[in-house]
Amino acid sequence: MSEPDFERDRRHANTRRAKRMLRYAPRRAVFHRYPLIGRFAALARRRAYLWSFKPKSVRPAIYAGCVLSLWPVMGIQLILAFITALTTRSNVMVVGALQFITNPFTAAPIYYGTYRVGKYVLMLTGFTGGTVPLTDSAEAVTITISPGDILPHKFAWASAFGSTVMALFVGGTLCGFVLAAILDVIYMSTWKFEHRPRVRK
Repeated sequence: MSEPDFERDRRHANTRRAKRMLRYAPRRAVFHRYPLIGRFAALARRRAYLWSFKPKSVRPAIYAGCVLSLWPVMGIQLILAFITALTTRSNVMVVGALQFITNPFTAAPIYYGTYRVGKYVLMLTGFTGGTVPLTDSAEAVTITISPGDILPHKFAWASAFGSTVMALFVGGTLCGFVLAAILDVIYMSTWKFEHRPRVRK
């Protein structure tokens, strides 16, 4: 077998291996079978970058997929993954596969962890206040809520809910970037090893 043929077969074998690892992610051949996003199968198949395993498509997919997987959006993740892959011109299989990080078994500990991280960061930055619109029969009044203030009972739950959601998104974003950086290093190390110059013997 000639050197070019050997290199081509090796790259094809690596691609097949990667696709086996991503077998539960949205695949090009069966994309039309997926709920909701299957309606856009024709559009997806025309965009080669959605299926490319080159670094320019995989690296943004890793970062976008990791952040999205740790956001509190379980249930609509695949729809958001497809939209994210389109907007970032990244591999939809990688973005989709990373969404399985959060599932019914892992969601509770992951969201608790990202909430704690987000809450800690918000406390460090002092971003814990906000404004709450109070409306009565006369006029709408906006007041500023500072840490330690006691809200009226009917607004306390809304403030607590908003703070929790913000902490989840902030923590999910930060933890997602850290996880993505680790996966990016692993991916690029593997890519460079597989595509290193071969010395002809």
